[in-house]
Parts: sequence; structure tokens; C-alpha cells
Amino acid sequence: MTTGEPNCFGSEEFLAKSGSIVMSVRGRAEFIEVFHNELPEDPSDIIEMLRAELAPLESWCEFALAYYDQHRHEQFRDILLSVVDAFDVYELQDLYRQDRLQFKTGRLRILNLLAASSTSTFAMHRVRSDVRDTLTNATLHFIGRADEIDTNYPDTMLCKAIFWMNQCSSDGRALENAAYYASAVLRLKNCSMAAKLANGIIAFHERSYCQALGLFLASLQYKQPFRGTIYAAIGVCAMCLDEMRVASCAFERALALEPTNVGGLVFIASLRAANVPFYRERAGNLNP
Repeated sequence: MTTGEPNCFGSEEFLAKSGSIVMSVRGRAEFIEVFHNELPEDPSDIIEMLRAELAPLESWCEFALAYYDQHRHEQFRDILLSVVDAFDVYELQDLYRQDRLQFKTGRLRILNLLAASSTSTFAMHRVRSDVRDTLTNATLHFIGRADEIDTNYPDTMLCKAIFWMNQCSSDGRALENAAYYASAVLRLKNCSMAAKLANGIIAFHERSYCQALGLFLASLQYKQPFRGTIYAAIGVCAMCLDEMRVASCAFERALALEPTNVGGLVFIASLRAANVPFYRERAGNLNP
């Protein structure tokens, strides 16, 4: 952690891209810079610093997400839970007295990050029934608090869609509920890559393979770290539509981006076993 005077190259955006977080010191023309590789195992000092400097909500999110990117999910939650407890503190409310909209969006972002974290943990891990209940209750708690601020916020609706997608094995109407919220997000925020993916997954489960394929293709226009998985999903849709040439191109592209992509490896092996010819040229609509 370093402190110093601000300079023309010391913008928060520039330094964040180079692996650090920059935060101004309250009441002084100085800044604090924390490098991502210096984040402590125990986030208590980070939390105390953020509280002492009365840091804006976006700074809390930055530190939490820096931990999350390092797969340190417990620290991610500790930081966000600490600021949730301070939403009603007078000093924090006074900080945003002149910008109530920023205070609203900051709180909604934090609550939705916590909701998404809980429902993702539920989806990614086989957990005991009591842990599932805890994660479900946590997700519903944060979604409920977000709804108290704004019932039509797109990110909250997306969290609801993902939550219901994870309930499909235990609730017969879960897919219908997921589809309702996912389509609502696209109506409110058509540029949402995550909403397109969610709608694509739902369309696939409803066996609307052509619609799912279109949504997965549309999501490729956005930059994200899991393009290989999306190409694999495109390949599966193409196989279901009996478009084997497109499927083979998609799976090859998935493996070029992610050599260990399980979907790509399995389905290419399936295509080879079925003696389906592979086309090395890419389909025109599958350019990266």
C-alpha cells in the first residue's frame, strides 16, 4: 500500500487496469494505492481503511471484486457485508446527500453482488440440504432488500432469473419464473450480455434451439472471459438443429479459446465417433 500526490497518470481507471486500486484520502490532496497482489488474507484492515476514509460505495465494490477475481470469495463477502451494515449510517447518507441516485445504484450493486454470489455458490457446488437452505435464504434476503429500493432494477431481475434457474430440479414452475424475469431484463436493458445468456439457456431448456442459438451468438458481441463456453453452447444448439458444420466450427473455436473446455472436448469426440466431417474454415457468423 502506498500514498502520494495525485498526478496526470494516476487516474483510478488507469491504475486499476495496471493491477491496483486508488482511493483519495478524505480532506487531503493525497491518494492511497493498494496493489492487488498486496491484498491481505484478512480483509479487516481494508474494511477499517474504507470506513475511516468514508469511502464511496464504488470503492467498496472495487476491493471486494479484486478479492473475488483472486477466488477469495469469503473476503469478497466480508467486505460487502460490512458496508451493507453501514447503509443507514448518517455519515454515509450525508456523503451522498447531493447525489441520491448514485447512493441508490451503489446500494443496489452491492446487494445484487451478494445475491449473485450466494446463488452462484448454490449452482456451482454440491452442498448439503442445510447449506442449500442457507444459501437460498441469503439470496432471497439480498434480493428482497434490493426490491425495497427499486422493484424494477434490471440487475435484481437478472438475479431472480438465475435464482429460479437453479431451482428447476425442485420446483416445477421454476423455469417459467426464470423466463419471466430474464425476458423482463431484456425489455429494460437490451444491451445486457448476461441477460442474453440467461435467456439463451432458458430457451435451450425449452427446446427452442434456434432462439437459443441466436441469443448465444448475440452475446459474443460483448467482451467476457468465457467466450469458449459460449461457443460450446452454440455448438450444442447447432447439433440439436442438425447443423453439424456449424457445430464443428463452434466446438473447434471453443477449444481454441479454452483447450480444456469440457463441452468442446466431449462433443468433438462425439462428432468424431459418429464420423461427422470436420470443417476447418469458420462459419461466417462465428467470427471472434
